[in-house]
Amino acid sequence: MRMLKCPAPCAEKVVWFLGCWLCALAFSACAAEGPVPSRGTPEPEASEIRTAGQPRSISLQGDDDSDLQFLVPLLQGKRIVQLGENTHGIHEYNLIKSRIVRFLHERLGFNVLAFESSPYQCYLADLRASNLSARSMLSSSVFGVWHTEALVPLFETLQDSHRSDRVFHLAGFDVQPIGPNKAGRPKFLAQQVRDASYAEEVLALDAQFLDVYSRSGSARRSFFRSEEGQEMAYSYDRLAEHLSSLSEAAEPEAQRDRSIARKTARSMAWYIRQQSAPTTADYVERRDEGMAENLIQLVEELYPGEKVVVWGHNFHLRYDNLAIQPVQSMFPDEAARTMGSWIHDRYGSEVYTVGLYAYQGQAADNRGQVFEISPAAEGSLEERLFDPAVDAAFLDISQTVPDGIEAWVQEPVRARYDGRVELEMVPADQYDAILVVGHATPRTPLE
Repeated sequence: MRMLKCPAPCAEKVVWFLGCWLCALAFSACAAEGPVPSRGTPEPEASEIRTAGQPRSISLQGDDDSDLQFLVPLLQGKRIVQLGENTHGIHEYNLIKSRIVRFLHERLGFNVLAFESSPYQCYLADLRASNLSARSMLSSSVFGVWHTEALVPLFETLQDSHRSDRVFHLAGFDVQPIGPNKAGRPKFLAQQVRDASYAEEVLALDAQFLDVYSRSGSARRSFFRSEEGQEMAYSYDRLAEHLSSLSEAAEPEAQRDRSIARKTARSMAWYIRQQSAPTTADYVERRDEGMAENLIQLVEELYPGEKVVVWGHNFHLRYDNLAIQPVQSMFPDEAARTMGSWIHDRYGSEVYTVGLYAYQGQAADNRGQVFEISPAAEGSLEERLFDPAVDAAFLDISQTVPDGIEAWVQEPVRARYDGRVELEMVPADQYDAILVVGHATPRTPLE
């Protein structure tokens, strides 16, 4: 995945050359015929580099989708589109990602939106969508970092689709059970079990988990690291295996209920083992492998045949986090494999990942505290794509074009992990595209 250097920051120079357009169409046709070689295959000839053309300007909001039309040929043959963000607290990220998500649903047939949030809580909100307001659907499903005014219109789209002939489903893939709406979960899990005595055991198991989860972080981790906590993880494994052994339910909704129950059981086992991990790398990988498993099950079992948009942090979606040297002063302080590597290994050219960054401004951290994003350093990823004349610049780096002008994305470049801390990466090894917002402001919490 290589590309041309962004020209001087001038809107007039941000053009889509005919040659690059033809290459984009050619690549789309090739992608439809079969997967591209996996990483580790021989490097291309010296006469060709991976590149895609010039940056495209995207507006933060608006009813005219002409600025997104370039995505139509670019995403032909893609089954999973992953939209990242280097921090969760930027208003403009929520605006522009919402625009892209709605466009993918309306124009390219993506009918599932999967958030870095709880599978059970998102599924429950999706089932109740017709009876909830958009604000209630949002606040009862995804993690609190996305309880923001900017996402209300997107959830109105999700909600409205349940009254149409093409439903746009909300889903989750994280193993963490953060947020409300868990009180009915023990009963939900028990209802999927046919044996009455085992159902009572499942009811008690999940009720105990939720009690432990309600404790302080240190008390919770202490329990999960104990022998009793590890036995709880095995009990969830047993429940997942039991649900897998049951014959297929007759009704599609019943099948989905059982699939979500199995996904929830596996998630709790992953979560307990994450909380009891001996190292930071283990902590990261246990969560991310569980998330990858959840996303694969979502794509192949829960919504087979549907195309899925994934919404999460850059860190989880990137293809090769193991290759990025961590900064010792911040989490994670060890290199670790993350979800995107498993997803890319499985789906190859069917997955397309966009990394989001901001040149300057302000953002809110996960607790809502506002922090400054200073103008990006010269030569950084953010600075190379910054154009003061546009809201955001989108650059595809997934395609192969002979005799490219300059391929800086093939080389290590600095990019900010959270808007503050710089990491060094080879962008082409991590993403299929990069989107840089010029000026960031903090997310606006729901009223």
